[in-house]
Amino acid sequence: MVDEKDPWKGLKYFNVLGETDRKGLWSVAGVTLNNPAISIQKEGYYASCIRYTLSEKDKMTGRWKPYDRDEETICLRKIVNPIPMYAWNMSLMKYPVRTNEWVGLDMQRAEWMPPYGNGQTEDVRFHVWRSTNGYDRAHPAEVLTVRFIGDKNGVCGINDRDISYQSTMKLPYGAPRDGYSETEFRLERQLIRNDFETKTNTGTTNCFFRIRSTVDQDGNLVEGLYGKIRGPMAVEGGRGIRIKMLYYVNPTPNDLNMEFDPKRNLIHKKGVSLAVPLP
Repeated sequence: MVDEKDPWKGLKYFNVLGETDRKGLWSVAGVTLNNPAISIQKEGYYASCIRYTLSEKDKMTGRWKPYDRDEETICLRKIVNPIPMYAWNMSLMKYPVRTNEWVGLDMQRAEWMPPYGNGQTEDVRFHVWRSTNGYDRAHPAEVLTVRFIGDKNGVCGINDRDISYQSTMKLPYGAPRDGYSETEFRLERQLIRNDFETKTNTGTTNCFFRIRSTVDQDGNLVEGLYGKIRGPMAVEGGRGIRIKMLYYVNPTPNDLNMEFDPKRNLIHKKGVSLAVPLP
């Protein structure tokens, strides 16, 4: 019986498992509140999942919206060529300075630059700004600026139509060779919004980047390291600031492959979990 004061009381998560037929079809029926999910897996492919938030009940049918149809199509992406990469979830690191200060990061070592850490090569800089006016809804409450350092280095935004939000392999398999003209992007959050909004030309925090580029005597690109940022990005915490950014770096110069093997992470930091389970 549902507790009218607390409808979540006594409820538990449960899974309904099954296999599709030769046509790829499978049907299921169950009872839930407002957060059902459908997930599918197949050997040789990345898992895919669809989640719903049922927020409104139809008075005529008694069914929850927006789940107003009986059929869903889920697409699987093939596992092609996963490789070792430098992969790091920055939310595991405490931001070493207060607001209104720039700080650099060595992306291969996952270390802040001196004097805040043991980084050796500065790939990117961060700047966090927070408003001191807790009532101002017309201007940003928080601003995060991410700036890539060095000639020919930069960021390239990924169009939403090229992202597979269902799949654990969310971003494209390969990065583009060119298009890294943007050197920074900025995220803003206002008090009236919960999420950060990208204010520069990348348009999204799902993006590719190029770092550690070298040029010839005429200033032409010779080689560089390519990587990706799997959004969304954010600033977390109060006094102890953490930047939420999941990034990957291909270790081979000029290699555009962005398919990461989670079992072969090249970042090894003693005493810190390196679990980056997403390709």
